[in-house]
Amino acid sequence: MWHAFPNVMLIDTTYNTNISRWPFVQFVGVTSTLKSFCIAHVVIIRERDGNFTWSLERLKVMPDDFREPRVIVTNRDQALMNSCDIVLPNATKNLCGWHITENIKKKHKSFYRVDIFKDFSYWWKLLYSLPTTTAFDYNYGQMDATLARHMKRDDSFTHIQLLRF
Repeated sequence: MWHAFPNVMLIDTTYNTNISRWPFVQFVGVTSTLKSFCIAHVVIIRERDGNFTWSLERLKVMPDDFREPRVIVTNRDQALMNSCDIVLPNATKNLCGWHITENIKKKHKSFYRVDIFKDFSYWWKLLYSLPTTTAFDYNYGQMDATLARHMKRDDSFTHIQLLRF
């Protein structure tokens, strides 16, 4: 499958999924119809630059005619991002939308009342999926106006502060 669809590679690490509880790294490809497929996986002892670099180097020599992906999608693991820069320097690096959304939920939900967080979640999902900057800018303005209507003057923070994460 990688020979047919070498453009996008997702790299993610799971935890506590094996008897040793070592990180399990998955390399996943995506087809033009958004179907995912496994490229490779590896168990490493720790999430360190050297371990990720070794894994990516092994991946490059695994198939005879490995083509560097155009885009690599990862979480914000600095060691993994460093290794991608070293081993696959020409690929564009993007952060995973699921990980971004989960971080927003964890770090900012406590700042919002339930009604505001519902609206924010709606707008965030919409913004995340928009294909153009024009559509994003317009809808960001709509989100900002909607959230501003929710906020009370006596809140200890403003909606602008809430949106700066």
